[in-house]
Amino acid sequence: MEKIENKKAKILYVDDSETDREIFKRILTEDHFEVLLASDGAECVSMVYQYSPDCIIMDCNMPVMDGLTACAQLKNSDQTKYIPIVLVTGYDSEKAILKGLQAGADDFMGKPVNHEIILAKINAMLRAKHLQDELKAMIVRDSLTNLFNYNYFLEVCKQEFVRSRRYNTHLSCLMLDVDFFKMINDGHGHAFGDIVIKQVALLLKKCCRICDIIARYGGDEFIILLPNTGYKGAVNAAERIQEMVRKTEVKDKAKNIMVKFSISGGISSVLEDNITSAEEMVVSADKGLYAAKDAGRKTVTLYKDICLSQLVVAEMEKIKDFQIIGAKLQEIAKQSKDYYFKNIKALLQDLEKEHELFVGHSLRVAAIATAIARELKLGKYEEEIIEHAGLLHDLGMLGIKDEVRLKKHPLNDQDWVEIKKHPLIAMQLLRPIKYVDEELKIILYHHERFDGGGYPVGMKGESIPIGARIISVACSVEAMHSGRHYQKLKNSAEIFDEFIKMAGLQFDPSVVMALFRVLKDNPSLLAGLKIEEDFLKELKDRFKTEI
Repeated sequence: MEKIENKKAKILYVDDSETDREIFKRILTEDHFEVLLASDGAECVSMVYQYSPDCIIMDCNMPVMDGLTACAQLKNSDQTKYIPIVLVTGYDSEKAILKGLQAGADDFMGKPVNHEIILAKINAMLRAKHLQDELKAMIVRDSLTNLFNYNYFLEVCKQEFVRSRRYNTHLSCLMLDVDFFKMINDGHGHAFGDIVIKQVALLLKKCCRICDIIARYGGDEFIILLPNTGYKGAVNAAERIQEMVRKTEVKDKAKNIMVKFSISGGISSVLEDNITSAEEMVVSADKGLYAAKDAGRKTVTLYKDICLSQLVVAEMEKIKDFQIIGAKLQEIAKQSKDYYFKNIKALLQDLEKEHELFVGHSLRVAAIATAIARELKLGKYEEEIIEHAGLLHDLGMLGIKDEVRLKKHPLNDQDWVEIKKHPLIAMQLLRPIKYVDEELKIILYHHERFDGGGYPVGMKGESIPIGARIISVACSVEAMHSGRHYQKLKNSAEIFDEFIKMAGLQFDPSVVMALFRVLKDNPSLLAGLKIEEDFLKELKDRFKTEI
């Protein structure tokens, strides 16, 4: 008789006859199964919850609780309903079989039971359970990391929340994600990004207890349920994870890639935060995570600290002096940022001696972009952000090899692969500097195209930040006007024709029209580029925008 691969499967045999139990135990023990015995239905139900058998063979007629009742009870429980049950009776009738099947039995045997039939039915049940377990695993597991998925996590979370509230036991939730994961994906490809995600999953498994439920929340976000754990234990768990992350380097030897990364996290706790539902616990941990990101990443924020801060601020805002001090602090911050960018301009001017074409380009782009922002009436604050982004947008080019950046011949495909890295390089250089948080997204996306064909991520239309769309136009018009090592400069007609042709494809048409209006009113921005009023009127219908 062919047997299943798992020789250590647990079989629970339930019968009120001690003789039958001993015979059954001897038969299946010889066949290398682990055999559990119960004398009635009540004992069977208790042992099922205690030992989780792989298959149950149970007599129908027993005292205390009969097999039909025990079967129906087990099949009505979410925890035990998938355990296969074979009912055994001393009489063979359609009525008995019908009752057994109605109770939820998976199969039926009459007494006396043949040894070969017992083994055949057990193996059939175990094969079916094995396939069912595999299917369940596919349903509740994330395919990339083999962690639980969020749907399963939330199901368990609801059960644990009820238990926590009923017995007044601690329960915490820790949500984590990889800092700047999008940059890892964009810079090294999604395949390498998947390697990072799998590495994080392995680290979480090593750092967490067996009783903790670890799930992939989605993308680069993970969520952990910590039973019998309050804030103190949850913080300890988060610190263990962060310490291991700090020591980790993810490598792809074939592509010569090595990346270190960091994580941010948020924690909520049922009793300490007075959480009222499982969903609220998850949302609260998520708020902690976003607060950690706002605080500069690489840290973990407690939800209770967010609530405390909000209460303090709400009380302080009622005090007049607090409002005055707040306004003064904002003014100091603005002055500090202004001083920072004054020095950035000085630094660029110093670098101009070595990189005259490159640095001069950034200064001119900043001036053109600011003028376009003003023309579009984006407001003084947005103008300043765009001016700063214009100054810094090509900083990443300093990380490109000289033989590519200064090449005097047309760039080949491999050269363009290198050139396209410069927004990501700029991001790496600037992200530690809190002054440029708002400028970063403009710098990162200024080579996206309006039709979605740009880089580094292929954003499209108005999903591209308006500052990035403006820098794209300003950068291009300056490059066409000044020329590049690898291409000759264009005359006015060629430049205008290029923008007309690419409006709606590479460039936002409304930004192109704003550029033309700016050049008409400020011809000194780019010497020699002169636009007449009639030219603008001819373009009005094409771009569907007011002049």
